[in-house]
Amino acid sequence: METKKKFDRFRFIANLTEKEFDRNFELYPGQMQCRKGCFLCCTQMFRITHIDAAVVSKAVKKLDPEILKKMQDKARLYLKKKEEMVNERAEEMNLDHESVEISTIGLRLPCPALDEKGACGIYESRPIVCRKFGMPIYDPKKPEQLQTCELNFHEVKEIDAEPLIKNQMKIYNYWMELKTEVNETLNPDKRATTIAEAILFDYEEMLELNLKKPNSF
Repeated sequence: METKKKFDRFRFIANLTEKEFDRNFELYPGQMQCRKGCFLCCTQMFRITHIDAAVVSKAVKKLDPEILKKMQDKARLYLKKKEEMVNERAEEMNLDHESVEISTIGLRLPCPALDEKGACGIYESRPIVCRKFGMPIYDPKKPEQLQTCELNFHEVKEIDAEPLIKNQMKIYNYWMELKTEVNETLNPDKRATTIAEAILFDYEEMLELNLKKPNSF
């Protein structure tokens, strides 16, 4: 029951995020290249939260066994290549990979959920970050700038920030509350994970087991 409540809250936040994405897509016609066949954002090396991972793990269990096996094989290759790329960056920066978390910003590696045609194999259950990327994103930690995809908003001179900030702060607050609860239940060290790990390991089961513990939310 507790796991279902967490998933319901995730879906609520996902719906709010998609509505905000659609609002921006309609407000700035021709300025967002996001459409089927464009997967530039899916080739960035990014992390996801543990509630995202639980949703992904639940989704991949329902895949055709043959499709799942291919996705798992790609996930293993992804993690191997990611480790190599992070180690290489650590050496370049003269940092100890074991004691310092190395930033993956700027590194590119296709998401293992992408199929041969570049379509997402877990689209309906994709992480929140995947749902919002492409539209102008307001981050209260960096209030002086709006972030967006490098392919978008080349011709727009001004973005209507007031409704954007209002809508996205609402989403941000809901999302931070859910992430905090799940982190304290499942992920005390606050480290994020990846879609590859969510494909290979059952984060849904881990969440369910931890929520049953007496000290869990």
